Amino acid sequence: MSLQKSFSPILLLILISLSACGSSSSSLSSTSESNPSISSSSQTSSESTPSSASIASSFLPDDQYEDSMTWQKDGHLYIHYNRSREDKFEPFSSYENWTIWVWQKAPYDLPGVQIDWSYFDQSGAIAEIDFKSDQHLGHLRQPGQDWSEITRVGFLIVFKPTMNQTIGMWTSDGGTDMYINDFYTHIRDNGTMHLYALRGQVSDYTFHFTGSLGIDPYATDDGDFISESNVLSSQSDAYPMVNTSPDFYDHVGVGYQIFVRSFADSDGDGEGDLRGIINALDYLENLNVKALWLTPIHASETYHGYDVTDFYKINPSLGTALDFAELIYKAKQRDMRIVMDLVVNHTSTQNAWFQNSINLRKGTNSAGEEIDYRSFYHWKYSLSPLNAPWHRFGETNYYYYGKFATSMPELNYDYQGTRDAMIDVAKYWAGFGVSGFRIDAVKHVYMADEVDALSSDAITEPGSEFAANLTKNLNFFKESNYKLKSVYPNTFIVGENFDGWDQRIAPYYQAMDSQFDFQNYYHLMNMQFGINESVNPQTQAYVFQQKFNQTFALQRSRFINSAFTSNHDVARVINWVKGTPVNGNIEAKKTILASDYLDARARAWVFNAATLLMPGVSWIYYGDELGMSGNITANQDGTNFHYDRWYRQPFKWDNDDSYAAITGYSFEGYEVRWDGINASDTLVQGANQQAVSSTSMHALFRQLAAIKNELAMIHGQFIALSTGNTNVMSFQRTLGTKSYFVYLNFSPNTASISMQGTTVFSWNNASSNALPGYSLRITEVNG
Repeated sequence: MSLQKSFSPILLLILISLSACGSSSSSLSSTSESNPSISSSSQTSSESTPSSASIASSFLPDDQYEDSMTWQKDGHLYIHYNRSREDKFEPFSSYENWTIWVWQKAPYDLPGVQIDWSYFDQSGAIAEIDFKSDQHLGHLRQPGQDWSEITRVGFLIVFKPTMNQTIGMWTSDGGTDMYINDFYTHIRDNGTMHLYALRGQVSDYTFHFTGSLGIDPYATDDGDFISESNVLSSQSDAYPMVNTSPDFYDHVGVGYQIFVRSFADSDGDGEGDLRGIINALDYLENLNVKALWLTPIHASETYHGYDVTDFYKINPSLGTALDFAELIYKAKQRDMRIVMDLVVNHTSTQNAWFQNSINLRKGTNSAGEEIDYRSFYHWKYSLSPLNAPWHRFGETNYYYYGKFATSMPELNYDYQGTRDAMIDVAKYWAGFGVSGFRIDAVKHVYMADEVDALSSDAITEPGSEFAANLTKNLNFFKESNYKLKSVYPNTFIVGENFDGWDQRIAPYYQAMDSQFDFQNYYHLMNMQFGINESVNPQTQAYVFQQKFNQTFALQRSRFINSAFTSNHDVARVINWVKGTPVNGNIEAKKTILASDYLDARARAWVFNAATLLMPGVSWIYYGDELGMSGNITANQDGTNFHYDRWYRQPFKWDNDDSYAAITGYSFEGYEVRWDGINASDTLVQGANQQAVSSTSMHALFRQLAAIKNELAMIHGQFIALSTGNTNVMSFQRTLGTKSYFVYLNFSPNTASISMQGTTVFSWNNASSNALPGYSLRITEVNG
């Protein structure tokens, strides 16, 4: 419906109200040009642009509007934003608090730039975005790049007052980043591009003017559009415990985590991809790993992938479904399994589930039953502002819950439709050939400030920002695990419970096969970093014994512990064991100096050995087998935004930095590249060089991984031993008549101790009666 048809009875009133409106830089007035315009404070074209304007004396018929745009310029994108409704025309004053934020997304992921309105007519306010000039190099295009080479552009229609807030994210119409895909294909013959967006329906934008006006789904709102709860989530015994994956329990001793975008490039674009992993399977097989955990490969707009836009699609920048199928097949040929990262706690705001939720839509599930997408997320109605993690949606009085970010709304698992939808996702990929799932942020599924709790619910860390509802979390994971394994019983489930206290994470073993052992990571690190010195290596072995034989075993007899060398969220081993805290922060940000590297590498030998030889699956974070570092370089703007990208640096395949598989990319203007340690061939040799060395970090990992894949090492009993030297961690791994004895010297000094058994492996000149500093010895006793 056109404005002319809708508003002709009040056209005179429109003209009067427009004559009183003003822009941020000038008032609206007459212009000699045929098109009304206003000046833009954010963009000044080198071409002549009117500085003021008035509305046309009458609206043109819809089919004549685009022919009247004689003011358009080659190389420009015009975003038309119409806030009028079918029953209400909006004058320019209603646009003054809104602006455009726009950026190139691909092939270069660049930071954005603000563009204010340049024109106002029957299509609404219009932002003129010049892709030809050099004014916005580094935002809209790179030097020497033609706009016809741009494949993807992102934009936001932002509520200006929220751009100045120091806490929280901006408010935008549509609630999320919008993207123009296949960008160059929408350039018109005259060298321009036009995009038309309606208030409240920005995601349904078009490239041609239709005259349509927005329909407000909240027009009849009386505060009732909140989430439905139809699950008795406090019944923790509603579903039984299901069996542990027999395949992983008996056959997988070592896994390997791959941050996909940083691991191996196959097509020369600088970004890692699935084909790159396929090409690296021989390397991984030689390392003796039995499972590959891939960070999220689902469709997503972020470089890390933890805000999924579509759970059923592979991120096209990483590859195709056929690539993924080939990877699964070829990995299985080498006795390797693929573990998919599944983000069940939240989605992207661009996910169709969330877009359906904000538009109050219903649908049908896989069983043909009606579902209400509004209830897929947590919604509250409030006439007064709510604080984070509740985030206001647009101009409504509704708030959604997002603990991690406003761009990551959290799913409502008190609604059965949401539970069924996520279980269907897991079943789909299990049927595709995935062997297991790494479940992100398990305790966050039900946070204490997310849903109301019963008095009988168990709350962990009460009163803190990490307080979680344990009872409800167990209810959800028991149901999802039960329903998944009723179809795919061999599926492996490992949870990320970011908590270093084993007593707190232990109950989750009622609902999943495995959990990442943050206690192992932090205790071993603290021991070497000089923190908590009361726990020495010898006594730490007894702490581990208590954890494995009682704390965890009481929850699940066939539990699979998942120790890890490091991961994409925490400091690498090299940095922890010797690094210098940055600004006094000893928790995550540590810098290793070149002069300290060799000492740090020696310390890392015993940390990595202890981790690899723990029960269950021991996970190698890509690059730890090379001794890579994760030094953090401060951002030029002084912020710490995306500092964790330094934990995700390109894998060092070769000393030759032009080696084809080596990645190097940027996102939002941030580079993902090597720090000075990793760039030094003297300190960190490439994988190709280390693979043929008998004294490299790679050689240590490769040989330990082969031993760890022995059944006695995978789930044999863990027995702590005392050697009389508190700097030595010693333990026994026994299954049936076979026992391994492990001796690890965590100090720089030689430890003279008595060791039993026949040598299976030794490192750094360890002998039958002496362990030089940072050395280790593994022996075997049969019978």
